[in-house]
Amino acid sequence: MKILEAFGEPISYGGQESFVVNLIQHMDLDGFQLDFLTPYYCNNNYYCNIARNFGGKIYVLGENFQPGKSRFNINKGINNFFKINHYDVVHIHSGSISILGIIAYYAKKNGVKKVIVHSHSSIEKKSLRNFILKICCSVFFEKEC
Repeated sequence: MKILEAFGEPISYGGQESFVVNLIQHMDLDGFQLDFLTPYYCNNNYYCNIARNFGGKIYVLGENFQPGKSRFNINKGINNFFKINHYDVVHIHSGSISILGIIAYYAKKNGVKKVIVHSHSSIEKKSLRNFILKICCSVFFEKEC
């Protein structure tokens, strides 16, 4: 089974990467191929080596990372990635609802059957912008129990 751990931020020294790496180090991954994706960059060789030690690949799309700015610059790269690379499961991690929506949309559009969206956000300030983004992006999420 091919699984993609997709990050909405660079693979660096943050909590999302730590969370995933801690989990995979305690899992039996026999029969699984586990890859990592970031639309931006990776500057944490330790995490990359752990993924490679489990037989995984690290995909870095090299997009410009600008926190707090529009994230729609990743659309073309994410779409092209999923046209070329096929996965059974995509598990998306981000604190940005727009990133969660973009990656989920292109994964589904390109045939991924199971997409898991994992928000790492704890928005303290509710704004009209966040409300609108949540409404717009939520159409890409299906709830399953």
